[in-house]
Amino acid sequence: MNTFERQQKIISLVNQNDFIPINDLIEKVDSSPATIRRDVNQLNEQGMIVKVYGGIKPVISKESSNESFTIPYSIHKKLKIQQQEKKEIGKLAAALVEDNDTIFIGSSSTTLCMIDYIKSKNVTILTDGFFHLIKIVEQGFHTYTLSGFINEERGMIMLDTDTKKRLESYSFNKAFLGTQGVDSEFGFSTSNIRIAEFNSQILNQSTESYILADHSKIGKKFLTSFAKYGEASLVTDSVGGRTNEKE
Repeated sequence: MNTFERQQKIISLVNQNDFIPINDLIEKVDSSPATIRRDVNQLNEQGMIVKVYGGIKPVISKESSNESFTIPYSIHKKLKIQQQEKKEIGKLAAALVEDNDTIFIGSSSTTLCMIDYIKSKNVTILTDGFFHLIKIVEQGFHTYTLSGFINEERGMIMLDTDTKKRLESYSFNKAFLGTQGVDSEFGFSTSNIRIAEFNSQILNQSTESYILADHSKIGKKFLTSFAKYGEASLVTDSVGGRTNEKE
């Protein structure tokens, strides 16, 4: 079991419990005490778990899993913008997910809205969204997150170099990403170059690609394009035309 697989197992185990003693973790993961302690320290620093005396706890406990989790004002504010449109888009996107799919969900506020509507079975989800991760775990999906450092303001996990390299070996049935701008000539764009590079990589490794954007983003261009208009399907609201399949 490599580091990534081991740490994903630790996250999965702790999310099923309110507390796991270190000794139990060593036994369940079947690794040395030194290795587990190193993994726990890394995951704690990344905000994936909470390290406490004698063991670890989940970021969101089972007792509070049915309550609304607190998100930064910047993310909450984005969710309030075009709120009904984002829910409409979320339902459309969720309907595209099929049983046994392996999908990637990006860290935008619009993609966050689709998680509650996914009803398909045996779905495996990878995400770079910290608050997406919490919702996905609550829904009981097979969940994987990318290791890195949490940017709380953006609600996303900033990837380290090793994770970016490891990502090259992944493949997805479908990818669902957000965007700042949609233009028929310039394509899907964002003002963040790093996000654009990451989005391009995800789209290249997905069999089907969907960009979620409400009608207010159509006709807008930002600093850098991460995909041409025909390279992914646009999922938008009824004002924007709902779903436009890629060419």
